[in-house]
Amino acid sequence: MILILQHDCSDHAYFKGKVDIEIVPDMTNRKLLWGHYKAQENGEYILEIIDQQQPYQIEPFVQANCIVMVPFQEQTIAKGTDLYFTKIDEV
Repeated sequence: MILILQHDCSDHAYFKGKVDIEIVPDMTNRKLLWGHYKAQENGEYILEIIDQQQPYQIEPFVQANCIVMVPFQEQTIAKGTDLYFTKIDEV
């Protein structure tokens, strides 16, 4: 189990990146998804959301280099939408 502590998030900057797939958000809660960010030459980030995000799976954690924060809302989030993420591959 990984805990995101308040000081972990407040000490590190949040970044914006464009998601590579359509995401169905939860209408009442935020989601945290494992992701893999890639920087482009123009300075923008592309966020690849890692599949099979089920409890007790180690593969997404091993592949991920960021945690993507999905806001709670009713509408589906379209591919190419900017979402915030925090890097977990840097200390």
